[in-house]
Order: sequence, then structure tokens, then C-alpha cells
Amino acid sequence: MQFTEEMHGFCAPGSADPLTAHRSGRREPLSFRLTVTADDVDRFLDEPDHTARVDGWIDSPCLGGRRPVPRGTFNLFDEDAPTLRYRLYTTDAEGRSRTLAGHKVISRGAPVRVWSDTMVLPFRLLHGHTADDDDLRAQVLGAGVVRLRPVDLARMLTTFRTTGPGGPAALARFGQFFLGSLWSHYLLPGS
Repeated sequence: MQFTEEMHGFCAPGSADPLTAHRSGRREPLSFRLTVTADDVDRFLDEPDHTARVDGWIDSPCLGGRRPVPRGTFNLFDEDAPTLRYRLYTTDAEGRSRTLAGHKVISRGAPVRVWSDTMVLPFRLLHGHTADDDDLRAQVLGAGVVRLRPVDLARMLTTFRTTGPGGPAALARFGQFFLGSLWSHYLLPGS
């Protein structure tokens, strides 16, 4: 199964906190287009961290223009925390390794926040190619926020594809998992 997602926003060079980066005097546009691929939907949904691979591009003056994302990861509602996590590996225009690490935090029991929680991605731009457990030690080059606009969401919904036997059933299982997770986090407090 795969789908393509495009988000748009900004990066504030030198800022370390995505949630206060909007107050930065210097903000630069940042957008990305990513294809998220789960090679085996059953395994993706059954694994505790629900990891899929990602490739695509990031476009920002912070990186020197449009840069390829040859690899990355997407985690959907891992069991440790109700988040959607993105880890995108790229390079800047000078060939230096960079990681865009973003987390969409799902707020339990706050249904009015479903749009902002799932459509807004705060991120930090890090020096090097870092793993999750290295984020706090990594040099932060910038921070910001990207958003999935309504037009982007509509476009994304047309990109869901499956291949192989049982493709429609796999897509239905993914949809049930995703919507069921949102239901339990927003409408069933304490579950």
C-alpha cells in the first residue's frame, strides 16, 4: 500500500522549538512531497511501531532548494505514544547530511483538535542523519511547522494504492485501523 502526501509551511533557521518558531524574525518556506509505502500492510498494522518507508523531496531555502529524500520513515500511532512520526533523511545543497524529524501528537479526548493534531506537523531540522534516540543530542539547525491543507488532503486521498493479492481488503484494514485509532483517542477518553 502506498499514498502520497504534500505539506506546506515554514522553517525558522536557528530556532530550536517548532511551536515558537513562528515568532522568529526569519522564516523561510518549506514544503515536502512524500510517498509513504508499507510493503506488507498486515505486517505494518501488526507491528507495535507501525513503520513504513518514505521517499520524495523537501523544498526549502533552509536546505538550498529542492532536495531529494531518498529514504525516511513514517510511524503511525506507535504503541508507546499516540503520535504520527516522520523522519526524513536528505542533504543540503553542499551535500551535508540533514534530518527532518517531526511528530504529530494526538491529544486524547479532545475531538475539536482532530484537524490540527492530524494535519499540522511541528518539526526540527537536525545536523546529520539521526535516529530517534539521538534527537536530543543532535545539533538543531532550525524548526518550523508544515500543514496538510484541505486541497492537499483531497489530493492525498486520491493517491492511496495497493498491489498484490487482497489489495482492497488491505486498504480497508488500514482505513479501519487509522479511523479506529482516531476514534479511540478523541472520543473515548481514558481508553
